[in-house]
Amino acid sequence: MNIKLTADKRHKRQYKKLLSSEWSLKTLKDSFLLIDDFLNSGGLSLRYSDRTDKFDWKVSMVPYMNLLLLQINDSNLPIIPSKIPQRKSKSKLNQYNLVAETVYDLVFPLSAKFGEFENLKPEGDLDFLKDLKSLIFLLASNYIIPELTKENMKEERDFIICVLFLNTLITWHDNPAHQNYLLSVLSDKLGWSDLYRFYLYNAFKLTSPDEHDYLTKAQAYWAALIDEGMFDDAEEFALRLLKNSGEKDFQEIKEIVSLTFHLRKA
Repeated sequence: MNIKLTADKRHKRQYKKLLSSEWSLKTLKDSFLLIDDFLNSGGLSLRYSDRTDKFDWKVSMVPYMNLLLLQINDSNLPIIPSKIPQRKSKSKLNQYNLVAETVYDLVFPLSAKFGEFENLKPEGDLDFLKDLKSLIFLLASNYIIPELTKENMKEERDFIICVLFLNTLITWHDNPAHQNYLLSVLSDKLGWSDLYRFYLYNAFKLTSPDEHDYLTKAQAYWAALIDEGMFDDAEEFALRLLKNSGEKDFQEIKEIVSLTFHLRKA
């Protein structure tokens, strides 16, 4: 069954607004509403609130994800929990529900296929669907994971970390620069400093100097080196960046080099 998803001007305007908003519960819930509206644009009821009785993310996703993770064999990733505890407190139930909706949106259309739409094939504005998944990824990394840590919900936290990791590999396989950027965000929030720098550098190297975020990624990697006290590496990177810089970025990169020398002497 093919279904055409359509992003109108209102969807795109709301997406841009949410992308520049604070990573908060309100932004997360507003993002869920936007995705719900977009998924229903094809004429079928595919939003999460209409599918909760048909999509059990614990039963449906665990075997599928275990199969994928066996092929990846990354020792940094947590083991997918075979069982999620029955949550009783209101705050933990709220977090549990946020995880469930996040998983549904990130793995769509697979999440819908676990219900009665076994042959569902979305078409239309699929790039916008990817953008929405990227937004949810950023919210999950910056808001949900810290909240799960605070609530000591280890099983849900481990589960969503694996979902986020697999989501980047599958959804962004054709855009390695953005894929590595998202993995750097996740690694940073998990305190994996070596992997954070690794993915951040990859994201920078895979970005063309003509791209609008080229210098932003360069500055982020340089800052990561400075934060770790890796001044030799930061100096080498800044000088190489200056040598290869274009005219439009030259002055700003020159300031980075100057600041590197200043911080090293401090």
